Amino acid sequence: MLQNALFCCGFWLVRAYYKHGERQNKSKQKKQYYQRKKAEYLAKEKRKRDVLVKRMADHKATLRCVKCGENHIATLDFHHIAPHQDDIKVHRLMAAKASWTRIIEEMAKCMVLCSNCHRIHHHDERVAKKRTTNE
Repeated sequence: MLQNALFCCGFWLVRAYYKHGERQNKSKQKKQYYQRKKAEYLAKEKRKRDVLVKRMADHKATLRCVKCGENHIATLDFHHIAPHQDDIKVHRLMAAKASWTRIIEEMAKCMVLCSNCHRIHHHDERVAKKRTTNE
């Protein structure tokens, strides 16, 4: 056993490296740094979000509903063809500011439906499921 060490969370920490209060100081330093750079950070995140929203709007402008042909970008939804647990909804990827390639990969797993057709599709799925459970 090491004389000048502290056992913590399954690891041996050398006491000379770990000083009491060091964590609090680092936390304060990070907080102060963020406060100094807050405006820059927020502006950078807004630019990143604006670019993503513009790319999505441009991409949606080329799409149509596969059932009715509606093409207004505000009404188009992405419906996963074969839903899996690891699938992430496209709007959540947008909110998380994921990379454009990741968003495109997820959209490739989807079919494009307008809001009305999407709701009708899910309604029909629920009705069919009820019929099979009642029989």
